[in-house]
Amino acid sequence: QEPIRHRPHQIVFDPTEPQRFWISGCYGASPFVTADAGQTFQRLGNLTHMDGIGIDFTDPQRKTLVVGLHEQARSVHKSTDGGKTWQKIGDGLPEDSNHSTDPIVIDAKTYIINTAGWAQKKSWGIYRTEDGGATWAKVSDLGCSGRALVASDGTVFWGICYGNGIV
Repeated sequence: QEPIRHRPHQIVFDPTEPQRFWISGCYGASPFVTADAGQTFQRLGNLTHMDGIGIDFTDPQRKTLVVGLHEQARSVHKSTDGGKTWQKIGDGLPEDSNHSTDPIVIDAKTYIINTAGWAQKKSWGIYRTEDGGATWAKVSDLGCSGRALVASDGTVFWGICYGNGIV
């Protein structure tokens, strides 16, 4: 077991197994998972310095995980083996996109990612993939930042950068 030494960014609880949750964070190794309510943690793969994490809760085995690295453009990575290995899928986002940090996972192939932040002369937006990250389509020009709230009916609420409202 490796100790968690990063600055926590997000904790995601398993809706059917409340003792299991994932934690992501920047300035250190990340992400981690626990199955015993935080008594012990296991590091997933070899990534570091990340912000958000999304998990495919349509899969009972929780195999698909998607993360965005801290304040980095085109930095989306996915795992299809529960976090053992990671593949970068952010390269399909536009070259001029801003930080891609907080993914939402709808199912094993459908994800949403924000691209917003302080980087100068970089475009903001929200992008969606339906093919596991091979291609991305822009669905909004708004620059959302931080973790989104996904309501029980599937509605997504996301804060726009610098307190400019909610989308």
